[in-house]
Amino acid sequence: MDNRSSNKESVKALIERYLEAYKMRDKLTSMDIEKAWPHIVGSSVAKHTSEISLKKNVLLLRFDSSIIKQELAYKKDEIIKAVNEYFQKNVVTDILLY
Repeated sequence: MDNRSSNKESVKALIERYLEAYKMRDKLTSMDIEKAWPHIVGSSVAKHTSEISLKKNVLLLRFDSSIIKQELAYKKDEIIKAVNEYFQKNVVTDILLY
């Protein structure tokens, strides 16, 4: 049993190193955010979101509506808080809207 426990830990460490080495962590997190986006901001905002990506804890969002983009610019701190609360960890530190 003790040997299995150490094997699980080493597999986990191997996956973590792989994600870091190939810079895949941001891509996987982006996909998770995209999937959860309607739950985080609501379906009306989500349907006007045309792109979601994450680079070094900065959430990049593109919208097809300038009105929604402008409205969300005032709510950046709320969105950061909502995303981080949804994932129960600090995933996003800033947001860029375009």
